[in-house]
Amino acid sequence: KVSKVFKAFRIGKFLKLLNGESELATQVEELITSSSGALFGKVISISMSSFLIAHLLACFMAMSGDGWMRTYDPRAYDDDPASAWSWQRQYLAAIYWAFTTMTTVGYGDITPAGDMDRVYAIFAMLIGVSFYSYIIASVSSMVSSVDTKNAVYFEKMEELSSWMDHYGLEPALKRRVRRFFKQFYTDHSAI
Repeated sequence: KVSKVFKAFRIGKFLKLLNGESELATQVEELITSSSGALFGKVISISMSSFLIAHLLACFMAMSGDGWMRTYDPRAYDDDPASAWSWQRQYLAAIYWAFTTMTTVGYGDITPAGDMDRVYAIFAMLIGVSFYSYIIASVSSMVSSVDTKNAVYFEKMEELSSWMDHYGLEPALKRRVRRFFKQFYTDHSAI
């Protein structure tokens, strides 16, 4: 899964540009096959998913009605009513509402005013609590690291890297050996 994330960023094309002989290319490939690389990929995936869902909730909030901003009570130091705000400031308030709803905090400073707003708020709460549960489960899974197959795979890949470093293999050969064992452990259990 981590390699698919890096494919999205076109890391493979970058490594080909380096002609496979660069120390940077070797370090990037070692990061991808390490357990810390997998953890980093999972954190990035959760963060991006959080922002995407919050963005969608904020945009659909604006589409459900304009009552949200009418009920928002600006502080005493803010003279402009919410309806006179720029679209950037309204989006900031909407994304703030989305994150407080998703994290089940819900301060109550932005509330639905109409029936469609309330229907959407119920829907957003269901989506928010489901996604929040997913995040908690993912973080728990990362912390406990119960997946023995991946743990053994990463342990074997780290042993392989140490063995190759000890015997001073060339970077291109290291990459070919890593790719072979990555495919081998994909087809067969590392246990």
